[in-house]
Amino acid sequence: MALLLTETYLALLQLLRDVRFVLEMHANVILYLIPVFLICAWLQALHARPPHARSWPYTQSISLIVGVFIHELLHLLVGVLTYAKPVAMSIIPRHIDKGYYELGHVRLQNIRWFNGVFVGLAPLLGFVGVAVFIHWRTRTGWVFSWWDLLAWYVLAQVSMSAWPSTSDIKIALRSWPLVIPITAYFVFSY
Repeated sequence: MALLLTETYLALLQLLRDVRFVLEMHANVILYLIPVFLICAWLQALHARPPHARSWPYTQSISLIVGVFIHELLHLLVGVLTYAKPVAMSIIPRHIDKGYYELGHVRLQNIRWFNGVFVGLAPLLGFVGVAVFIHWRTRTGWVFSWWDLLAWYVLAQVSMSAWPSTSDIKIALRSWPLVIPITAYFVFSY
């Protein structure tokens, strides 16, 4: 019994050392992400729709214009690369139905089984862009600069807009012949 407790205690100490090592190695990245998360929370609270707000989609669109633009631009670029034939792009909000608004869209002519998953999940590349930027900004240490305020706001917008919408997921599911083996690969390879 005492041996088991000693092994458990040593394993816990090693875990704490590993956590400390990770925090020391990535302290700048963690510190840079804190304002991004706080701005995300503020934007989310700002966009909680009051029932009487008629101008809500327009205020949301203005406050998230960069994120919506990058979301739609990623659909457009991946659509061009995968031969989905994009024909139009808009970041002007429009009423869909029952109080729902679309903040932007890209119209595509050639969504097929081989490109739907890439076009539908293209906004996830926004997270890659955020990670690359934060790595670039904190790679040699980080000292606050006033332009970090703008960077944090833009990174928060991109992070919030990088999630695929319901219609994006419906487009991605058109590629179910690709989704099943790709998912199986990631599930069973680890």
